[in-house]
Amino acid sequence: MLEEELRLRRDFRLLQREITDAIADWRKHHNELIILTWNAGGAVARKTPELFSFMLKHRVEVALLQETHLRPHHRWSVPGYAVYRQDRQTPP
Repeated sequence: MLEEELRLRRDFRLLQREITDAIADWRKHHNELIILTWNAGGAVARKTPELFSFMLKHRVEVALLQETHLRPHHRWSVPGYAVYRQDRQTPP
């Protein structure tokens, strides 16, 4: 009985080490995804420089902007990002 318990403890420690090593290896190859969501409330044009600065400082990878109030004729882009828009077609 004692031998069985010792074997189980040893196996458990080995399994713990394998799991810890696997997690450490995964972390070496995977980064966190940093997502920003912002309800602009129509202020996107006025706040663009601050938004860019925030995105760079915090290494934002995906930004979701709502209520931009942009229209199709407004030019708006973010250097280093692909922008996908669905602009409002009629006045609010």
